[in-house]
Amino acid sequence: MYPYIGMSVIALINFYFAYYYIIGGGRGALTWMGFVSLLVGLLFLLLLNRYHRSVKRQNMKEFNAHIKSDDDRLIK
Repeated sequence: MYPYIGMSVIALINFYFAYYYIIGGGRGALTWMGFVSLLVGLLFLLLLNRYHRSVKRQNMKEFNAHIKSDDDRLIK
């Protein structure tokens, strides 16, 4: 649960900086920092998605680990 919270918070902070430097009061000479923050925020969302898929795949492997063959799957 902590990796989800950590990556989400970092992504939200980067999106806030992107808003501030591109649209908000920080426009000017540092506008390029807004685009860098936007890119980093999107990168953290991508990492969050990949982490979620990895955890989901690992949970499915552990769930099906006790099933050894098709004969064991039959309900008797």
